[in-house]
Amino acid sequence: MTTKDLPLVVGYNDFKPLLGIDYSRTEIDRKEEEDEDFPKSFSLSKKARSRRKWWTSELVAWLIKKAGRPPAGAASLAPGAQHPVS
Repeated sequence: MTTKDLPLVVGYNDFKPLLGIDYSRTEIDRKEEEDEDFPKSFSLSKKARSRRKWWTSELVAWLIKKAGRPPAGAASLAPGAQHPVS
């Protein structure tokens, strides 16, 4: 699967199967609060208990930055994804 095959947005349940990020909800919440580079979530609804979503391209860019290098075949990154590492 290339990043072109990934959905535009992902939720908690997509982190592991689609991105390989094996964090609990608590860990994701902590990352969002404490790691200034971790992408901020958003809601598609105004309801207080609405499910949070993240832009896939921002998560991919965060992974690249944390890894210190782009993945093999980096040309296949989602459109608009920035390579924070040269």
